Amino acid sequence: MPCEDDLKLSLREHLKGFLQHLEAHGVTAEYLSMTESRLEKAFARVGADVFSDLNATKAEQLLLDMQRKGASKKTRNDYCSTMRQFATWVSVTKGWPNAFAALSRLKGQDDVRLRRRALTADRLRRLFEAAENRSVAKYLEQCPEARAETLARLKRFGLERAMVYRLGALAGLRVNEIRTLTWGCLDLAGSPPTCTVKARHAKSRRRDTIPLHSGPAAALRRWQDLRRRELGRPPLALEKVVRVPRHLSDEQFRKDCEVAGIALEDETGAVLDLYAATRHTFCTLLAQAGVAPHRQRRKMRHARPLVVSPPCPQVDPEPL
Repeated sequence: MPCEDDLKLSLREHLKGFLQHLEAHGVTAEYLSMTESRLEKAFARVGADVFSDLNATKAEQLLLDMQRKGASKKTRNDYCSTMRQFATWVSVTKGWPNAFAALSRLKGQDDVRLRRRALTADRLRRLFEAAENRSVAKYLEQCPEARAETLARLKRFGLERAMVYRLGALAGLRVNEIRTLTWGCLDLAGSPPTCTVKARHAKSRRRDTIPLHSGPAAALRRWQDLRRRELGRPPLALEKVVRVPRHLSDEQFRKDCEVAGIALEDETGAVLDLYAATRHTFCTLLAQAGVAPHRQRRKMRHARPLVVSPPCPQVDPEPL
């Protein structure tokens, strides 16, 4: 039976315990703040002060009102998932009925952020060049008499950022896979050169060995030579290949696109983000090169084939 004192506790007290539970399981501060904000808004809108005030009918009405006011399906589903997660935690820890067990997510998405567009070969090349040169050019504008050591360091950061784009767009690696990639995972002397993604870093939790196109393989060899000169020795097998910048997916990528003259949104509303510029572009280039769908799926390491841009035979990724 529910404890009488627990039933009288305010929802704020239950929310505090739920957030402590999430924090103990290692979620980020951003996720905690987002979860707290969603639940506080939901409690206020349904007029709930204690847990017994919550029910699925009120929650469904709240989600319906959000849709009527223009909220996307994604936003509605995010609120639904957070509310169900909170109710499930209370149900498990207190032994009470799950107030939101009947809530269901809407199928499909209408969020414009999911309508992505891939980069063409020309725009991809411009993105690489912008990443390599942007920091140096901007610094020289502010400090024309910059030291050679400073310019070399900024150039290195740009080359590193461009390498992240190359590995995503021309090898199909995910950003987290690039972040955890070590030199021991690469076989640049093989025929063909390969990259091994360890199971603990792969989304599928499966070890995969990926053949590398000559373009990214040559870029990796140049990067390896640069690291050898910087370190005075060959990079060790356990050393990371590149350092993925903290703000790569928003600030850095946006600035690189701006310098490259690439719009982040086209006239149809389709957007360009880091995923679109890397994995989505990789799959599109495969389709444009005439690769069969089942081979695309294997190269993307997906369980199901993706719908990509229509094929175009005039694609030559070799210079990239």
